[in-house]
Amino acid sequence: NYNIKKNKNIVEINEIPSENFIRQKGRDIKKKQKFLKSGSIMNIRNISLAKSLKLKKVKVLKKPRIHIISTGDELVKKNNPLIEPSNHLMIKFLVKKFGGEVIDTEFINDDEKKFTNKILKLRNYDLLVTSGGVSVGKYDIVRKTIQNLGCEIIFNKIALKPGKPTTFGKFKNNKFILGLPGNPVSCFISMLNFFPIYIKCFLGKELTSLNKGFFKSKKFIKKNGHLATFHRVICNDESFEVFDNQDSSYQSILTKSSGLIYRPPYSKEIRKNERVEIITFNSVTEYNI
Repeated sequence: NYNIKKNKNIVEINEIPSENFIRQKGRDIKKKQKFLKSGSIMNIRNISLAKSLKLKKVKVLKKPRIHIISTGDELVKKNNPLIEPSNHLMIKFLVKKFGGEVIDTEFINDDEKKFTNKILKLRNYDLLVTSGGVSVGKYDIVRKTIQNLGCEIIFNKIALKPGKPTTFGKFKNNKFILGLPGNPVSCFISMLNFFPIYIKCFLGKELTSLNKGFFKSKKFIKKNGHLATFHRVICNDESFEVFDNQDSSYQSILTKSSGLIYRPPYSKEIRKNERVEIITFNSVTEYNI
């Protein structure tokens, strides 16, 4: 149907319809045009583009390697642990979600010597994440052990509820440790707050951000105390309500929660129907387990 002339082996096109579905050479990707600049995140779109460009190798930053250790006699009794361990599942999920690589997950009882030997044997890691043993009780061995190993404690208590005992330190071999509380909710909230900061410092940019939205409070909420707090909330449509029980060991409340409300120390009361920013549990913490 084209207006063409044919002369032996040569075809001359006099007119091309406007909708011809012909892709001209260089129309999409031009010579010397820059793609995948330094700092680009290799998401599936950029990986597909690299394949289209016939790139066989792309120099990238490696994901930080994370070793997870949960401590506690109650977790390691053979066949019938007193408490079924679950913190490692939350830690492992959030490590992957925010861009890290889990290289191993282990459990160890409250034995300082065993814990010391375990750390000394670790090699292929960038950050050690522990749960439990970071408070000041008789069986809280983590902080004492890492100090004996020459770890520089950057902070060992934070004015946060839940999550106050959270500890962060640096070993002499340029390895780091993030010590999380043993209570499941405290562990989850501290991991959600502090691990993304480490990842951002390691990679130089934020790969995944927490989702937030504004909701109206269904009830009056009294002013906050001297600790920064994260309250679990349930959201319905455009409103939210704080759970009455905020005990840091209650995983059932965390399961029912739609998100968290962050309140700085001594923050003022929240009036009924006042709009408040909520960290929502949708795409960041719900999927790709």
